[in-house]
Amino acid sequence: MSGIAALGMAGMVVASILFIIIFGIIGLFIAGVLLHIFVYIAGGRKGLTTTIRAFIYSLTPNLLFGWIPVIGLLAVLDPCPGDSCHKRTA
Repeated sequence: MSGIAALGMAGMVVASILFIIIFGIIGLFIAGVLLHIFVYIAGGRKGLTTTIRAFIYSLTPNLLFGWIPVIGLLAVLDPCPGDSCHKRTA
């Protein structure tokens, strides 16, 4: 045997997890750069790191609650849990 099959089942699981982590991070940065292009066109001038940080923060509810069947749907649909976005400031 040669290649990844030589690693066995445990090796393939570890290789798959590493693959998902590495390409997930690369995908986040590519999506963040694409988003930043549109933000820049719309007038945002805070910088690429701010755009990527906001993009990653926006994914947090879905990553935390997305695996729960009904609550995951609510986490995706409600951008302001707990009515935090609707408070007035005086």
